[in-house]
Amino acid sequence: MENLETPSTKEGLWKKEYASLETIVDACGTKIEEGIKDTLVALRLLGFNTTSSCAGHIDDLEENEAPSYPYVQIQALNRPKLRYENESEIRQELALKYNLELKDINLAIAGGWGNDPRSDQLEEIRDYFREIIRSKALSETADYKKWKEAGRLLDDKLIKYIQEFYTERAVRQKAKLELRQKCLSSDEKWKSDEENNIEKSLILQDIKDTQKEMQDFTEFLKKKYFEQK
Repeated sequence: MENLETPSTKEGLWKKEYASLETIVDACGTKIEEGIKDTLVALRLLGFNTTSSCAGHIDDLEENEAPSYPYVQIQALNRPKLRYENESEIRQELALKYNLELKDINLAIAGGWGNDPRSDQLEEIRDYFREIIRSKALSETADYKKWKEAGRLLDDKLIKYIQEFYTERAVRQKAKLELRQKCLSSDEKWKSDEENNIEKSLILQDIKDTQKEMQDFTEFLKKKYFEQK
């Protein structure tokens, strides 16, 4: 009799992937939120690499913070460390210019430095790096182009799932999921910066509706995974 507790079965692989999420933390030491874990597991087992996520938060809005919609960011695996030709030399030059270690320059260029007390300087370095790239009109490396193409194929694959999910499915437009800039969320997420003049009750409903939509899409993906041969 097949043992459902082992990773050799689909149920076992699901449990193993779910458990692996417990070990993942972001730069601030924050764990993945419970409300988005099933979505991540389904996407990962269907071949999507996820890089960041949020389950959505209603309490943020109640505390006068920015609206927080559920989302999942996807990206192809094995992103090359360098995007442009001669980029390594430029990073070295920046380290000398700002009298910083190369790891600090890499952090500045990557972004996501959180509450680092040097955030102003890191942002300046990032902007200066981008200006150098623009002024020199540097070409992307062959490896980066290959990685970008792999990402495009992943986008196409997820978009097909989304289109199938919405076949004969009626939903409020504001809660409808879409993939934009490799981010799976509702259209309202992209408008959140302009929502200061909208009634909180309406935004709360949009967040709740998007959360429900993400849950239903997760069940759709989960079914797809377990139906795979």
